[in-house]
Amino acid sequence: MSDGNEEAIKRALESGRDPEDIAKDLADDGLLNNSHLLGSTERLIESNGETQDVIERATETAQKLQKLLTAIIPILVLIAGSGLELGGVIDVTPVGDDEDDSGWMWEDDHQYPDPVRYGCTDYDAENYDEYAEEDDGTCYYEQEDERHLDIQNHELSLVGDNELKVEFSLEMQGDFCCDDIELVWEIEVNGYYDDGLRRVTLHSYDEEGYIDFEQYWPDMGEGNYHARVEVRWMNDMWDEETTNGVVIEEEEVPPRRGCTDDTAENYDDEAEEDDGSCTYPEPEPCEPEYYDYYVSYGDANNTTIKFTYDVDISCDETQGVTVQFLAYVNGSGHGEAPYNYTIDEFNTTYNDWDSRTVMLGNFTNGSYDIYAYLINEHGDMMKESKWFNVELKARDE
Repeated sequence: MSDGNEEAIKRALESGRDPEDIAKDLADDGLLNNSHLLGSTERLIESNGETQDVIERATETAQKLQKLLTAIIPILVLIAGSGLELGGVIDVTPVGDDEDDSGWMWEDDHQYPDPVRYGCTDYDAENYDEYAEEDDGTCYYEQEDERHLDIQNHELSLVGDNELKVEFSLEMQGDFCCDDIELVWEIEVNGYYDDGLRRVTLHSYDEEGYIDFEQYWPDMGEGNYHARVEVRWMNDMWDEETTNGVVIEEEEVPPRRGCTDDTAENYDDEAEEDDGSCTYPEPEPCEPEYYDYYVSYGDANNTTIKFTYDVDISCDETQGVTVQFLAYVNGSGHGEAPYNYTIDEFNTTYNDWDSRTVMLGNFTNGSYDIYAYLINEHGDMMKESKWFNVELKARDE
């Protein structure tokens, strides 16, 4: 203690100042200046705003206690021994013995080492202390969420006629109660995602396990496709996967088949390849027919009858023709042999203007039924002509 402080203490005691108040005044800065009335402002605050370090507070308290003892002991000595020292009986302190007493100190007034700062030294811990020098075992860590949403077996495939199918299994672990699981389905076409193909589906599940999902996109055009699936819950994405690729090639359109003959009834002007289906109108019949024909008497006595005719065909070809000219006795009918007949076989052509005549004679007086048959080259009768009750007479000898 300096001579100035010792003198100040004596004066304070003589003035009636309370020793305890003197000790408090000396404790904070070693001077009698009433500084203890202002309060202590020294506090060690954690740089991160947490509580005051315990060890440093203890050190501060020990330092203050040392100052307090340094202040109190002289006071006590002065109180208890002032008379003795003044009377020369005893000198408790070395103060005043030497001209130089600056090196005097109390037995406990030695230097203490700086305290070690303890705390959590693990950088990965939630309460990591960058100023801590030794770990005190207080580290704690973020707890991992045991809930789990995992996309598995995701696949894109082509089914049907240009129809895409996206499928996958979703593994669920933990409690996802009370809010929907959101699935986002996206289709990539030639490297770009098409917003028009994007879908969002919502699903509610409260049990763990595997759940299968699938979606279809029909009538897709030519292109290179991939699919992407996201799993969201509570506005957070829990998993996402991109599928394999699928290529849809341009479908080869076969040539249009049909009848390519413009003379056919079913001609198709858009047909590119003939399929043999052409149909044609039935050809007009090319059969022999009479251009003109008639029956007349062959003489003035009506003893003969003749048949005059012109047979033609409607097509440009040659056909064989037969004309039969027959006479039946009136009322005898076809059941009996004709009374008289003749046959004319010849060829005819298109627009063959050639008139021909056949004649029957040697009749007896009577009434006859006359028949004429036109027959084609196949033996089919094309026309039957009849004249009934024709009166014929026998030729006079």
